[in-house]
Amino acid sequence: MKTDKLFKSFLVLIVINLLNSCISNKEDNYILYEEFETNEIGWIEEQTDFHFLEIKNGEYYIHSKDTSSARSSSGSKADWYLYGLPKQYEIKTSIKTSDISKEKTHFGLILYSPTIEYLFIIYTNGDLIVSEYDYNSEKYKNLLAKNLEISLSDPIELSIIINDMEFIMKINDKKIGNGTFKTKTSSWNDLRLFTSSESAILVDYLKIKRQ
Repeated sequence: MKTDKLFKSFLVLIVINLLNSCISNKEDNYILYEEFETNEIGWIEEQTDFHFLEIKNGEYYIHSKDTSSARSSSGSKADWYLYGLPKQYEIKTSIKTSDISKEKTHFGLILYSPTIEYLFIIYTNGDLIVSEYDYNSEKYKNLLAKNLEISLSDPIELSIIINDMEFIMKINDKKIGNGTFKTKTSSWNDLRLFTSSESAILVDYLKIKRQ
């Protein structure tokens, strides 16, 4: 009887170790796994005359009230997940806008390098634009422009699959196009979510996954 109990205990330990290994491997595959259940990495939360930022009910609420600027953006105080990025990875987020009736409303994600910013923008008329702004030349350049046949009444899943200086853009798991960065993607120094002036978005998650 004692031998049987020891054997069963041994099997239980093996199963627990296997489960822990699977969980660890899944977590290790992600560089960032943010579902906005807490605010452990310091997303900005504040209410001013210019914006209202809050994490609530598993979503990040970003409301731009500033009529003097094109958009309001927000990021986290922690930026460790941008250090030592691998050559291949995917950035994925799910965003829902509450202002689909306004033609000029747009939202999305911005990647910053020291001298260049890349904007991944979705407009409520269905236009998608990926643009590059060079701080040295002070000029914008469109890398990708498409019109999407999607319903903005539902959350939009935006995915950027990166291979060094190349990227593939997907919306709702459908490939939209591709382009080339001027900078190696291990050089990002900031990642921000944004919405246009006088509009609001709800961000369900933000994930960075190794490929």
